[in-house]
Amino acid sequence: MGRVRTAENGAPLKNITVEVLNASGTLLATTTTAADGRYTTPGLASGSYRLVFRPADGAANLPYAQAKRDVAVTAPVALNGIDVALARLQIAPSSKNHA
Repeated sequence: MGRVRTAENGAPLKNITVEVLNASGTLLATTTTAADGRYTTPGLASGSYRLVFRPADGAANLPYAQAKRDVAVTAPVALNGIDVALARLQIAPSSKNHA
C-alpha cells in the first residue's frame, strides 16, 4: 500500500505503526512497516479514512514525529503509493545543571 521513509534522506523506516481510522475516528486496522519501510492494510470499503503513522512503542527509531494522511477509497480499487516521510523530532538539550 505504501512506504514510510525519513524526511532527511529518504531512508526506509521499519517498526512504524500504521493505524487506519474511519471518518468517526474508530480504529479499524493496525499494521507495522517492514525493514524496507513498506506496509499494507486490509481491503477497505468505499469511504474516507485517516492513516496515522507513528513509531512503534520501543522502536529504535522513536525520535520521529507522528504523521497523518487522509485518503478516500472507492472500492474495489486498492490504494497504492500512500507514502509518507517522517521528520526527526528536535530534542531540546536538558537544562539541568550537571555540577
